[in-house]
Amino acid sequence: MLELRKKKFFSNEYIAEENGDVVAELNLSIWRSQGELSIQGRSLKLKKRGALRDTFELLDGDTALIEVEQPSAWRSRLRFRYEQRDFEIVDKAWYSSTLLLKSGDSVVGSISSRGLFAEGAKVDLPDSLPLALRVFVGWIAMIHGDESATAGAAASAG
Repeated sequence: MLELRKKKFFSNEYIAEENGDVVAELNLSIWRSQGELSIQGRSLKLKKRGALRDTFELLDGDTALIEVEQPSAWRSRLRFRYEQRDFEIVDKAWYSSTLLLKSGDSVVGSISSRGLFAEGAKVDLPDSLPLALRVFVGWIAMIHGDESATAGAAASAG
């Protein structure tokens, strides 16, 4: 299992650990909608575009390695294709912050918050997916969690 956590309490820098070893570092912008991923000697970019229909990109320079798209503004599902397989990131339940990764009708992994007061994510995805892709999906889950929390706070304030 991969775990994303902050390097320091008031920081936008994260580390990704797998089996107790640091395998990647993320440096996120203050808005968290973009950042840089240092992994296996490479520097990749993370980027989120869109307002109603989001697109998340993992870039090597200007080349998109993978794009995760929200096909509809009315549903929180995200979709991507990797090695001729279609994947979907969906909410486990309306009341849960856990996301599921599905391929077809099968659940192949999950992404959850590290805890109530611990920022980051626990990413339990198949090892058959590249490490960079697993970290990228963890970053998407963190952004999804932030947006859900903001929406919930706005709804309860109104």
